[in-house]
Amino acid sequence: MRNARGVLLSMAVLLCGFAAAGQPAHSAADFGRIADELKRSLAAAPDDADNWVSLGRTLAELQRWQDAKDAFAHAIALRPDAPALHAQLGEVLTLAAGGMVTGAARAEFAQAPDDPRSRFYFALAVAQGGDKAEAIRQLGVLADSAPADARWRQMVLDELKLLEADAAQDGRPPVSAVDAAEAELARLGPVAPQTVDELEQRVLARPHETGLWLDLARAYRARGDADRATDALRRANGALPANRELLLVYADALADGIKGDILPPAFVMVMQQVNAIDPDQQDALWYLGLAAAQRGDAHRALKFWQRLAQLLPAGSRERKTLQERLDALP
Repeated sequence: MRNARGVLLSMAVLLCGFAAAGQPAHSAADFGRIADELKRSLAAAPDDADNWVSLGRTLAELQRWQDAKDAFAHAIALRPDAPALHAQLGEVLTLAAGGMVTGAARAEFAQAPDDPRSRFYFALAVAQGGDKAEAIRQLGVLADSAPADARWRQMVLDELKLLEADAAQDGRPPVSAVDAAEAELARLGPVAPQTVDELEQRVLARPHETGLWLDLARAYRARGDADRATDALRRANGALPANRELLLVYADALADGIKGDILPPAFVMVMQQVNAIDPDQQDALWYLGLAAAQRGDAHRALKFWQRLAQLLPAGSRERKTLQERLDALP
């Protein structure tokens, strides 16, 4: 899961910065007029993919995230074999989540793995997961591979410099038990079809062994059956209630299925369980605050995010970005 102790993207990172860096600035009123013109054009020619892309970018500049996502979805439907559109949609999903590289965003970036934008945000996802050293390595490779005249190279170098400063300040964070579990779930090798059946029998016989449930989820994921992997984790948490490790891995699986701005009730419920077990767990504080803000409950959002702010290092980028979200609450 993208942890709040990792890097939270500054909203100063502009949508489509890889393609649009150096373009003249426009006011919100300018973007509003552009959006209206594009909508009129699309009403007359709804199959114009380029105009849908332009509309998506324009709406994102206005931070109208859901409308921007819809516009990019139209463009992708018209051009399903254009990987760059998936990368741009992934960027919209990331910015809509306040800079957190969500599971839905990662799924879009995975459709365009060679796009510089995807590589940039994948590196930030690694940093948000706690491995700043690996994120620094990936950003360094990206910067080195950038053409000399690439306008987005400076953005990568700026982020690299900030990450290096963060790493120097707080050192490489320790790998938690749940981080290790997630890493293990991600390192999948070939799994024989009968392994799943065998593991199902073993968890029935020994339902209180955490490792067996994680193995079962890995096996289903290796077969490409993400739904059954998630269901295995749901059953695991039924057999082992109040197991913080399993709850967080289950939440990570649920997060991969998030398609829009609103967090699914099942995901929020798991975060509530984690918070009840560990009131200082930073993922739970971040997402419970986000869920409260999305439903208009500024009081509860303030409660969760103020507690998270107390746990983040003073002067850190994470603390600054969170404070911006706090300041934006009504």
